[in-house]
Amino acid sequence: MKPKPIIFALLVCCILGECDAFGQAYCALRDPTKRIYEFYPDATSFKSLVRTVDEGVRQSVSTELPFTIHFNELGRHTLYVPVKQARPLGLVHARSEPGNFGLSEIVWSLTPSLEVKDFAFQRCRSRKRTTIESDEFKRQIIGKDFQQLRMLLTENGNSLAQGQLDVSEEAREMAAIVVRSALKTIAVSRSAWARDLQIIQPLYRVDRAYPNASQVRKIDQPYDQQVTRGFDRQFASSSGENSTNIDRQNVLLLEANDGQGQLLGHVAKTPWKSMDYELTLWWKIRRDQVIEGVVADGGWPDAETKNAFENVVGLAADRIHECNSAAEIAGAEVLMLCRRN
Repeated sequence: MKPKPIIFALLVCCILGECDAFGQAYCALRDPTKRIYEFYPDATSFKSLVRTVDEGVRQSVSTELPFTIHFNELGRHTLYVPVKQARPLGLVHARSEPGNFGLSEIVWSLTPSLEVKDFAFQRCRSRKRTTIESDEFKRQIIGKDFQQLRMLLTENGNSLAQGQLDVSEEAREMAAIVVRSALKTIAVSRSAWARDLQIIQPLYRVDRAYPNASQVRKIDQPYDQQVTRGFDRQFASSSGENSTNIDRQNVLLLEANDGQGQLLGHVAKTPWKSMDYELTLWWKIRRDQVIEGVVADGGWPDAETKNAFENVVGLAADRIHECNSAAEIAGAEVLMLCRRN
């Protein structure tokens, strides 16, 4: 089956535009236009995605963190998506956090891949607000993903872990509130807006990998007998099972093309499972069949896994017969998918 072209503008408008009909949500920015364009001055517009944060979302957050959202936070919430010429730039979401000085309202700017891009207080009575909003503190938070943020807190999540953040003793409590808020924002976003992120994140990954792409083609059936038989002949496991640990039923393969329809490269999303971890990996494969990058959604679980997969960068299709580690074999399968297409 021939892959279908996806135009950025068409897809974003059709998928995200449906949410504009909803009314004001429970938790929304007081002045969305002002705040969004402060975070994203290059944005040409934004979309408002209103979803219900329910008990299911609350339970989902509690499985990821030692704390969860309060019952009072359930209800209709808004996730804003700034776009530039219909391409998603990021996510903006407001959350309220209790503290010794009452509720603090924090507005978060996240990348579509759910790393912290920026934050600002919409309301805060703490005397340490200036410290927390300073560039010196923000630099320690910006760019961090879920795993990296989690390492900033103690095991129970009540306070900052020792030696993780450079902040005065008097501001540590407020800093911990901000880190908890970031973690909850990420966890809530990927639970309540999971369907939206399934569209936004691939487009963002392609746009980051290939800024000049005019069309994105989704390969509807990336696996066929040619691919699976060829791979299994070369990497057959003793048990006869899939030796890459890739969940083949949920692989997403995207082809990026320029305005003349010429191939720029591929982006692949592969759920990957080992004895210790379940990861969602994003691969960038150049048109000359070389892996140019690989990252994990939410961050790498440890340095060893990170190094193993980053060492696969540079692997070319004509060298897959040399692969033997779990990370290399996963990379080999991704290359075979792209080579077939």
